[in-house]
Amino acid sequence: MAALADRFRAVAPDRVGYGGSGRLAELPADFHQRMAEESVLAMDALGIDQVVPWGHSDGAVVAAWMAILFPGRVRGLVLEALHVQAAKQGSLEFFRTGSEAPERFGEAVVAALRADHGEDWPDVVRMGARAWLRIIEEGLRTRSDLYGGRLREIRAPVLLLHGRDDNVIPAAESQHMADRLRGHAPVRLLLTDLISHAAADQPAHVTDVLRLAGFWGDLLER
Repeated sequence: MAALADRFRAVAPDRVGYGGSGRLAELPADFHQRMAEESVLAMDALGIDQVVPWGHSDGAVVAAWMAILFPGRVRGLVLEALHVQAAKQGSLEFFRTGSEAPERFGEAVVAALRADHGEDWPDVVRMGARAWLRIIEEGLRTRSDLYGGRLREIRAPVLLLHGRDDNVIPAAESQHMADRLRGHAPVRLLLTDLISHAAADQPAHVTDVLRLAGFWGDLLER
């Protein structure tokens, strides 16, 4: 955010249920859409007319939904490590661990979660994991993607960032997104050398991403 602040107004609110915001008893399976609505309400409260949402993982899904539901409020999108498929059977064990025993994610992860969410971090993690288990169950029954077939409604320019060796979401998901969008919105897919799912795990990657974001900012300002 500091690197972007000289050219952009950068805002990163804590969502309802996370960080310093109020807690939720449960996270609904349609939380991505609800968080997209929440983001626009936050924009209204801050007096921001249009944004370029930059989302990672679930945040990228939220950003995509913002462009679908509120096209007039989104100038462009930066979607990093994007989820596309709903029936993520390969993630079942991960989310079961999050739901049943999040402390098994390891000391470093637990320390980061505690710093972000406080001592009730296990409740936050379990809530998100349970929501994803419901999404996967529904995906296996009725839907193939997280967007109800509405990806082609996106018209804003899209920059897709994905690590070639992402250990959580295959890069093929972003490729699938790019294929869906071509002909409907300007799109560029950039595969990075990130070797894990989270950029924070590989600090050198952040520098690359900021450089790419600078390029995207130039494009949006034309």
